[in-house]
Amino acid sequence: MRLPFCFTARWPAVPLFLFLTLAVVRPAAAVLLDEPVLGGQLLVANDGYVTVEYLGSDAGYFSSVYLDSPGNADLWLFDKATPLDQGPLDLGWFAAGTELVFRLEVRNTGRSFFTGDALRNPDGLAHALAMTQLDGQGVYLTTVGFEDLFNGGDRDFNDLVFRLTNVIDPPRGVPAPAVLALMAIGLAGLPLRRRTRRGR
Repeated sequence: MRLPFCFTARWPAVPLFLFLTLAVVRPAAAVLLDEPVLGGQLLVANDGYVTVEYLGSDAGYFSSVYLDSPGNADLWLFDKATPLDQGPLDLGWFAAGTELVFRLEVRNTGRSFFTGDALRNPDGLAHALAMTQLDGQGVYLTTVGFEDLFNGGDRDFNDLVFRLTNVIDPPRGVPAPAVLALMAIGLAGLPLRRRTRRGR
């Protein structure tokens, strides 16, 4: 049995992003299943429904996220202007093992980037970072963060962030701690940035 990440030897290397996701996005009952994965597949964990929820954006560019596949899916989900209190969207029923591919369309540059294999992207680099947890009710929760700039940009992976239920990201590689630290800083500032804009 794997213990919650805060009780493992990996704790000193775990960035603030993971703590924020566990402590703020979901209660402490959530258990981190593995380190964040850069460019991993997003696979449906069990036969059944999948939901997606928008968590925020710290990007200068304006982007939209679509469910790109399976099949001929081209389903618009949300963009930078989507309210944070919108709640989860139902993506439908999928068989276990189905890969869900999400596409980030960056309006300012006209470029698109995809979850999963780096070769799907025009620069040959992975543009999505994913992390899976298991909550207290046995539900898989996977948080995904996109990078929206060609050639990797600042590699903070907080340009558009969302969370999926009943989806896992099998480990394929672990990004450098510096990448995760940048993501943490950006996500930590999202609530403050929204409050500042409303106060204008």
